[in-house]
Amino acid sequence: MADFPTAKTNAVDNVTDVLAKHINNLENKVGIDSSTDTSSLDYKVNALESALPSGAIVGTTDTQELSSKTLTSPILKGSIGGWISIPVTCVYASADDPTYTMYVAGNATTYLWAGMRFKCTQTTDRMFIITAVGTYDSGNNRTPITLYGGTDFDLANATISNPYYSPVKCPYGFPMSPAKWSVSGNMDSSGTVTARSYSTTATISVPIGSWRLYGEAQVTASNYSGTTYDWHCGFTTTAGSYTGFDTSLRRGSYQTNTSGVNFSGNRSCFTWSGQKLELTSKTNVYFQVATYEPNANYTVTTAFSNYNLICAYL
Repeated sequence: MADFPTAKTNAVDNVTDVLAKHINNLENKVGIDSSTDTSSLDYKVNALESALPSGAIVGTTDTQELSSKTLTSPILKGSIGGWISIPVTCVYASADDPTYTMYVAGNATTYLWAGMRFKCTQTTDRMFIITAVGTYDSGNNRTPITLYGGTDFDLANATISNPYYSPVKCPYGFPMSPAKWSVSGNMDSSGTVTARSYSTTATISVPIGSWRLYGEAQVTASNYSGTTYDWHCGFTTTAGSYTGFDTSLRRGSYQTNTSGVNFSGNRSCFTWSGQKLELTSKTNVYFQVATYEPNANYTVTTAFSNYNLICAYL
């Protein structure tokens, strides 16, 4: 009859004799502390423990978080699409269409930043660009988030369900047409520019965020009899000052004129091709025509003009 551990002894009280081989076989199977016997349980358990990674073990069914791990050739299943669920409550705060503010529970500054996409459900899916992340309010345990809804999406004063964010440029379903994420119009107008003064021909309300400016304008200056005229036009956040132009947004024209002759018009065309505007709050941007000439008195006309401010986060 085979002995343990090949087979069980099936010992019976007061019947089976306990022999030395029974004890020896059991000890050999279990092994002594730090056993070098590769067939002993002690040796196998120690070898297994030394091979295990530190920290918690990842299961196949439990919900667990991986941190600082390298995944080699992972197979991802389920709905991905670039959206990541926000596991905390989002609450409507205020609106200044097309800009909105919500509160995200907890310190969201650790995973949200300007330029990310945000999606939620309020009857239908609504999508936004995050244009600002405020300071974490520890007293109320919340973080203010500013959202830009473009031309298509509004955030209502209602429950915000199924909130998601995305760090990628074009997560599934996000509209990428620049026309949906822009502020546009024209600067057509007529006015008078006198000595070292300005004429505001358009006022543009631009939401908080980062913007690229595209546009063109045909500006005509006329009815001036001086020997030279020096005028410029452009966009500025400082109204009422002919020196308030951002140099990257200014265009100019310098011409000479026969003294005493009242010219009928000098026409110049100007373009803007992606100059950047960084606004930390909703700001009025002005299109102005101005002159540095000390004795100027022009009639200026802006025509065939347009501007298109496209969200730079797009």
